[in-house]
Amino acid sequence: MDGRQTLPSEVLLLIAEYAALREAQDPLHLGWAASLCLVCRSFRRVVTPILYAHVVVTEDNLEHLALLAREAPATLAWTRAATFQGFENSFSRSSLESLTCAMTRLSAFTGREVIFDYIDEDRTISSIFLTNITLYLHGDDVSRCIQNATRLHIVTLLGDPDIEPFEGDLSFEYLMIDVLAGEESAWGLHTPEFLQYVDGILDSQQALRRILLRPRRLDSDFTAERFYSEVEEWGKTQRDSRIWIQDIADPGPSFIDEDDKDVYEALNLQDALVGDELWLTGRQLCPPSVPAPVAKEP
Repeated sequence: MDGRQTLPSEVLLLIAEYAALREAQDPLHLGWAASLCLVCRSFRRVVTPILYAHVVVTEDNLEHLALLAREAPATLAWTRAATFQGFENSFSRSSLESLTCAMTRLSAFTGREVIFDYIDEDRTISSIFLTNITLYLHGDDVSRCIQNATRLHIVTLLGDPDIEPFEGDLSFEYLMIDVLAGEESAWGLHTPEFLQYVDGILDSQQALRRILLRPRRLDSDFTAERFYSEVEEWGKTQRDSRIWIQDIADPGPSFIDEDDKDVYEALNLQDALVGDELWLTGRQLCPPSVPAPVAKEP
């Protein structure tokens, strides 16, 4: 700070904090907010925890973040949430291990299951948002981290012959399932068998308080109306207050937009930014017998 300032230093720090919080809503474009760290040491102390609260890791920035993890691990100790985009092919395992080890306070993960395997099993990750198609979750096979999660998100492809029912009683209380269809006919052909899969989850998971079903499309050329009608009919027989569904006013995002652009990663990041409240969205399918948890008012 120098003599040219016209505001008290405390006010300037509050302004810097507010600006950083605003910029942090788009963690892929933090350049301007990051430049505040260069103003002075006081700004750096205020802004750094905000900049690194949610880290987006890509194949392009992995090595830079791994270097930071090795040379200044205290910086990544501020990280509470991490979103891993891509990593479908080869990647540096040592860099991933360095990065995840430095994120000692990590509590929310978004990314592919193969990346999650690099997190120390003794960590308590309360929110896990898996972005790849999940074929099976067996209590004896999944990592200790997943077994201990409170919130879990998985993706199911309708009609996938390899999908297997849940086995074992996992500890999650909130489960979100993205139900993926490659074509409109899949809703009618395979939704009944998917609902049998959900029946098994409701019966076997004793800790479950809420399950949220979200239809997703591989193409924007069709809707999810058939899925909603099938689930509504099924819900009449279930009468289970734990079942929630994405609001019917939203047809369900498509992973390919009208310009044939893949928006899958962008949708996952949008969800990750919502945080734990995402599991409390949707519409309750059946009237509750007891009060159910709901999202906070914005």
